[in-house]
Amino acid sequence: MIDLNSLSLREKIAQLMFPRIGNNLPPVSTVSEDADRIAKLLQILPVGGLCLFNGGWPDTPRTISRLQQSASVPLLICADVERGAGQQINGLTVFPDAMAISAMESEEQSIAAARALGQATAAESLMAGIHMVLGPVADVNSD
Repeated sequence: MIDLNSLSLREKIAQLMFPRIGNNLPPVSTVSEDADRIAKLLQILPVGGLCLFNGGWPDTPRTISRLQQSASVPLLICADVERGAGQQINGLTVFPDAMAISAMESEEQSIAAARALGQATAAESLMAGIHMVLGPVADVNSD
């Protein structure tokens, strides 16, 4: 375990940064394809974590593990997976959006479905190396 008091001011500021790994917008790149860029970044700047996009199963957990080993400070991995880990990791589960869950026949069904969705998302995310889920998003549906 690293003593955060031993970090320089520059290194402490770097801990607040979470660059993207992978990209689902042009230019598209998978987590695995983007790993070399992140490895080079980690050699010069101990960022606090990575925000994951466009991963694939089972490559993503292996890539994240390799990057964790090269990091001087453990990385906190986050991802926008409010609809399930498959939203960012191809091969894992993608669920319907929150509006569909809330539209179930009864409030009890919606609550049970949301709980099950959350538990499955958490389990698959952890299995893939994701520590923090960025969701649910507070989107507003207004016509």
